[in-house]
Amino acid sequence: MRHKLIRRRAIDELTVYDLNTEQPIGQIENMTVKGMKMVVDKPVKPASIIYCKMDLPGKILGHKEVFFDAECRWCKKNDNTGKYDSGYRLRYVNAKDRAIINELIRRWMIEECKAWNKSAVKNGSLKNGFLSKIFSFGAK
Repeated sequence: MRHKLIRRRAIDELTVYDLNTEQPIGQIENMTVKGMKMVVDKPVKPASIIYCKMDLPGKILGHKEVFFDAECRWCKKNDNTGKYDSGYRLRYVNAKDRAIINELIRRWMIEECKAWNKSAVKNGSLKNGFLSKIFSFGAK
């Protein structure tokens, strides 16, 4: 099954906590408003539901944290790190938290574009910047 939304790589170190135990679950690797990939220390059983809290890297839309339910869809051990990569479907995200997640993802996208363009300037050619990945400049 293909993802309909583009997953944005997390540029911040964001830890997701179990809302019931307040214990850390894992670190977000990428995210959309409908799902996320996390790196966790212990395996998570697919189909299990986790009630989550995530502290934000600063205030976003006036809030410092976001809440959501996540259903584990898959989990597999990463032999390179010894940790587990796991995918989740976000469930029951209210309108406020959905807007916060959207804004967080938008900020990640902006920072990713800035990094692409900075590397293009450093290489001495704006032709290698973000827009050149979308459009063909000078092509006839």
